[in-house]
Amino acid sequence: MKILYLGNMDSPHCFILAEFFVSKGYKIYSLSEIEPFNKIHGVNYLFLISNNNKIKLIINKIFYHIIARFPLPIYYFFKFKYLQLEGYFKIIKKNNPDLLHAHSAMENGIIALHSNFRPYLVSSWGTDILISPKKSKYLKKKMHQILFEAIYIHTVAKHITYEIVNDYDIPRNKIGEFQYGISKKALNILNNKSKKHSTFTVISTRSAKEIYDNETLIKAAKILQDKKINVKIKMITGGKLFKKYLYFVKRLELKNIEIIPLVPQAELYNYLLDADVYVSCSLSDGLSICILEAFAAKLYPIVTDIVANRNVITHGINGSLFNTKDANELAEEIISIINQKEKIKKVTIQNRTWVKRYQNLEQNLLQLEKLYIKSIKEK
Repeated sequence: MKILYLGNMDSPHCFILAEFFVSKGYKIYSLSEIEPFNKIHGVNYLFLISNNNKIKLIINKIFYHIIARFPLPIYYFFKFKYLQLEGYFKIIKKNNPDLLHAHSAMENGIIALHSNFRPYLVSSWGTDILISPKKSKYLKKKMHQILFEAIYIHTVAKHITYEIVNDYDIPRNKIGEFQYGISKKALNILNNKSKKHSTFTVISTRSAKEIYDNETLIKAAKILQDKKINVKIKMITGGKLFKKYLYFVKRLELKNIEIIPLVPQAELYNYLLDADVYVSCSLSDGLSICILEAFAAKLYPIVTDIVANRNVITHGINGSLFNTKDANELAEEIISIINQKEKIKKVTIQNRTWVKRYQNLEQNLLQLEKLYIKSIKEK
């Protein structure tokens, strides 16, 4: 079976997906705008701009710097109308896969829709359904077309499924709802708690993007430092706001927070095992793999009070919730849990058991495989 992924498959979580299907004998192709720097053995990479083409890369970067300032509908219009759609279409037609799998319903869904290639399957992660289409009537209409034309839709959480069914009138039996989950190997690694020091440690592993609002954690670090609370904060992140975070920390003269660039998965797991609390300041989400990793590593979760997090956390029972953008409340939640070792132990064992039972990567990817097989049979 030949599957062509639309989207840049260079994140650790996408690696897991691609490696699983390559190991099962699938021919996996990844089509993206720019050649990824990190590649998976066995995946065939297709792209519009090579890393060796420095001139095109610079022009592309300038182009995005300009259009990123425009409202989202105008951004998509310029991006796809004048830059790349024809290039995508030619590559898809030439490689003629059995199935297109668009990773993100909005951006890659647009490519799948207008490629005229069928069948295609769409994965929705959160923002692509919960936020982007609500920017305009045009994008809402475009999303309806994307979902309607997709042979199946994959979502990672029930609130995303609810939105698709109720806002876009899509039949529930067209949707497969599951997050990829955590592999047995990762679960075993993350069970080996190995704190190297006694300092209470908070960790965040969300990308350097506006939607994850990491600046609220930096502001909370300032509050904790001013109150002379002995806590160490580690933010492992990468993305367009990374340098802004470094500047923010320097300007506030913070000594209790360390901004760490993205690291390999094995190293990330070591950081998780050396922490006590996991924090996410996200403004919107699906079921985050980051929180599942935190559960698996027995970290106490302190996360924003949004639907995605309320689906898995009940405040005061198996974690803590705080209002979005409220650094003071986040700081207070961190302070309140510091000396509650017994509660942390009870909560973290409960959360890890839940991940082990319901978020097993190998089992969940078999559900995705079933969608692949059904999609090809019904085309």
